[in-house]
Amino acid sequence: VIEQLLAFSTFEGLDAQVDSELELQMEEMEAALKQSGMPLVDYATMFGMDESGLKDMMRSDIESNIKVGLITEEIAKKESLEVDDEARMAIAATYGLDSPDELVATYGQDAVDQAARNVMVMEFLVENAKIVE
Repeated sequence: VIEQLLAFSTFEGLDAQVDSELELQMEEMEAALKQSGMPLVDYATMFGMDESGLKDMMRSDIESNIKVGLITEEIAKKESLEVDDEARMAIAATYGLDSPDELVATYGQDAVDQAARNVMVMEFLVENAKIVE
């Protein structure tokens, strides 16, 4: 469903957001790799690519995630889907947790709410989908 929404949606002005997120993720990855003693080039080679290919793959993933986030945010607004404690608990349960507090401490409230919103939108889309053959 999301793939079809992505195919029929247009997005403008995402480059700065994608660049910023890519820079952040690259810094985090390089720091983690440095701690483990693995050069970035070796990490990229594990995936059968060079550093440039790894960066391109990450850029594509980030761009897709941003687009999905924008789509789900818009659907949630139009359908008045509000993230509540029940939705946050469902995300926590997905990770085998009794409370979303640990997720919030690790990823932040916005990330947890975004994940909950995405699940709510997906459930809404599945419940309201009309299959055309």
